[in-house]
Amino acid sequence: MAGKSLKILILFLVLLVASCRTLPEGPYPDIIDWLPVESDVILRMEVPENTALVNMIIQNAGLDPEELSKIMDRTALVAVGLELEGFGTGNTIEAIPLHLASIGVWPKNLLGTALGKEWKKSVLGKHRWNGPGGLELKALSNNELLLSRGKTDVMLERLESGEVNPRIQRAADLHHGADLAIWVTDPEVILYSLPMLPASNPDGTEVIELIGLALKKVDSQHYALFLSIYPSDARLSGSLAFALRLGFSARFGMSSDPDERALMTDLHVEIGTGEVKVLLPSMSLEMLDNFLGEMKLFPEAEENES
Repeated sequence: MAGKSLKILILFLVLLVASCRTLPEGPYPDIIDWLPVESDVILRMEVPENTALVNMIIQNAGLDPEELSKIMDRTALVAVGLELEGFGTGNTIEAIPLHLASIGVWPKNLLGTALGKEWKKSVLGKHRWNGPGGLELKALSNNELLLSRGKTDVMLERLESGEVNPRIQRAADLHHGADLAIWVTDPEVILYSLPMLPASNPDGTEVIELIGLALKKVDSQHYALFLSIYPSDARLSGSLAFALRLGFSARFGMSSDPDERALMTDLHVEIGTGEVKVLLPSMSLEMLDNFLGEMKLFPEAEENES
């Protein structure tokens, strides 16, 4: 279950259901570059026509898809950045620095009325509010919304400057044609959950600089998975490719599920220039749910107090 501050935000957004529902059409700005560069995990998701995938990701983050369904109806594109430094020491999604940029239907003149008493108008500018849990909301227009825990000004500066995020430039085109793209800019925060990949060299230096994952729709229940691993040293690519083949063979090839074992027939691992690519042409949502859950991309949401 989501914690109190996220619950309040959900309730406020649901109050906007009477407003216009026509989603803005693309092409959209690169909202991933609005997020703070300190984000260790960045997620970009095309919402329309991906309801089942969106619900799966929301559930993976420890939230309730049903509570968010009306919000998703008004969202065309969303990007989320999580700062996970210290993850594993008790931090929850209610405590970590969390940042969000959204393109959708967000009538800014209605926000102040809908937010409720827990949110206070900010003295820092129009259409900006401070909320519980250190969250701050900023409506840029009727279609663009920012939400941040602690770095709204940083996001506004990045939006104004038009700077790209240097930490994802090796995989800057990952999201092209993708329904979901995920960049892990600090692989150390999730490598403990991926035993197929080495966390560091014997001298303690990092082996992997960046992990990129993209999903592209095959049909309503299946997506192609593209996983890209970017080593800190291109000479490590061959070893990483071998480790990935062994890891996927152990994870899927030895599964008790015949559908998972069948994935190995279509597994492709390629070595590029400073990059190792893994392709699985079609995975069911159930398999993806298990795979992404094992990656532990999201800290758990805070439990409600009884």
